[in-house]
Amino acid sequence: MVDSQTNLPLQDATVTADDGTTTFSSSTDAGGSYKIRIENTGVSACVIGVQKTGYLETQPQELKAFPSNTYTLNFSLSKAVLGVNISPESWHMGTVDPSAIIAMTDQEAITVTNTGNTAETYSLMLIDPLPWKSSQSEIGREQYILNASFASASSAISWNENRHALSVNARPSTDILFASDQTGVNVPVSEERKLYLQFKAPSSTSMTKEQEIKVIINAQLP
Repeated sequence: MVDSQTNLPLQDATVTADDGTTTFSSSTDAGGSYKIRIENTGVSACVIGVQKTGYLETQPQELKAFPSNTYTLNFSLSKAVLGVNISPESWHMGTVDPSAIIAMTDQEAITVTNTGNTAETYSLMLIDPLPWKSSQSEIGREQYILNASFASASSAISWNENRHALSVNARPSTDILFASDQTGVNVPVSEERKLYLQFKAPSSTSMTKEQEIKVIINAQLP
């Protein structure tokens, strides 16, 4: 078992042999080698698969197995590459009154695109513009809420802090978190998701200049 780019051996890859009834497995050693003993189950064909964290799965191979025979199967794995592109990169709300609630329109939504070579899940977080502090429940003096949701259109969103509020701690998307009729979960290669934001302004603030809230979107393996 080797890395397809470096040709170096891969340790701790999992190799499985499935005859439709029983699954046999083994892990590669430091030299990328593995051995699987397939017991005689009366089935003459097995499907061989390989998995390793951080690498793309290979196409399973079918092996015609016969009793007492030894077979050698070599595999090379390609690294999973994560990538995300967003457009536009900013949302300008203009002047916002205390306690105002402003949400993105369909024309303002952010398009998030998977530019990697594998399915990926998006995690979201924000960076507070001091002295403001983000909240996941209520606004207050110097305290605001920023909600985020993946959706096909603004009309598909029922804003709810329990499901949509961002925090300074990165949290991965789920079927519920940051979700409406779309999610940021297991997004296929090259596919797009629309991300909408809703801002609930502080009830009062000492700030008179423009504030900038940074939202960080990271991709990770599902």
